[in-house]
Amino acid sequence: MNKLFLLISVIGLGLSGCSSENAEKKSDKINLSFHPDNNKPLKMNYEFAVNSITTGNMTRFVMALSGTSLIDSNDIATLIMQNDKISMNGVIGGKEVNFEAGTKDSIPADVGMVLTPIFTLLHKKFQSSYDSRLNKLSEVCLREGGIDSAENKMQLFIRYPDSAVAIGDSWNKELVIKAGNKMNCSAKYTLKEVKSNIATISMVGILTGKGESFGHDFTIDGEVTGTFTVDLKTGWPINTDIDQDFVLNLSGQKIQMKYAIKNSVNY
Repeated sequence: MNKLFLLISVIGLGLSGCSSENAEKKSDKINLSFHPDNNKPLKMNYEFAVNSITTGNMTRFVMALSGTSLIDSNDIATLIMQNDKISMNGVIGGKEVNFEAGTKDSIPADVGMVLTPIFTLLHKKFQSSYDSRLNKLSEVCLREGGIDSAENKMQLFIRYPDSAVAIGDSWNKELVIKAGNKMNCSAKYTLKEVKSNIATISMVGILTGKGESFGHDFTIDGEVTGTFTVDLKTGWPINTDIDQDFVLNLSGQKIQMKYAIKNSVNY
């Protein structure tokens, strides 16, 4: 497996990737707000695929998470989530691969460089806090005897507007998609539909970024599109479907990349 694939893969992994009154209608407008039920168990299924169109290599990680949501008097939501299961499949160098974290699978050393940053998160527990707009305020890894500043791979990509919106209204937000390396995202969200207390929201945005990996400078230019299904009672994005298409310029070599990210929430 060549060094270029490892560089692309490591960079890819680093980038990767209301109560009823909150949903109350004001004329034809609604307030979108994150207000999960207090002390209620929840489960997530999070997956992200890194597809190098240029090289033909593709890796897909799937994470199963469980935990609890908490809400305080200032409407700050805290999620305490544990990674219960992590697996990976894909095609590398024309060969199909399939591994699961925590097993005794024999993993080649070069593939292990790609898997390790993700697989070492198995059974780790993370505490993250969000405001009512779904801006992440903090995240730490909980461990015996203390905490550390590590962040989980699971991310929430939607942000809610600062005022009530009607169907067809749009709002703009600036995001930082980070997990080691980072991408800046200028996103535009649009409320497409409201039906039976469920909202459908679309997302389009511009991706930019730059950094360094293994002594090689890289830049990123591309776009993101996606759709969210939101439970208006709690503000949970219960289904997320995101596509990121961009060009990775790695020390002058341009590589077309595509990420596909899906997340589902059950509570």
